[in-house]
Amino acid sequence: MNKTDGRKLLESLTNDADPEALYISAVQAMLSAQIAVRRVEAGLSQVEFAKLMGVTQSQISRWENGDSNPTIETLARIAFRLNLHIND
Repeated sequence: MNKTDGRKLLESLTNDADPEALYISAVQAMLSAQIAVRRVEAGLSQVEFAKLMGVTQSQISRWENGDSNPTIETLARIAFRLNLHIND
């Protein structure tokens, strides 16, 4: 599949999608990516970050892959420990 075909496919999928659902998915993806990027920038492995957060490595993986969302309280703890501003 070339870029043009990929764009057409993406457009056809998103044209019928609920704008709110698309927005939520985008925010979740950005959050997941920021957690992973900031963790790596801090020089922490998933195992090290998990110990710091008091959770399992698999939980860190689920947050970073977007398979699970942290609670607001946990998000605040993540932000504090990774110097991540919630509005980022």
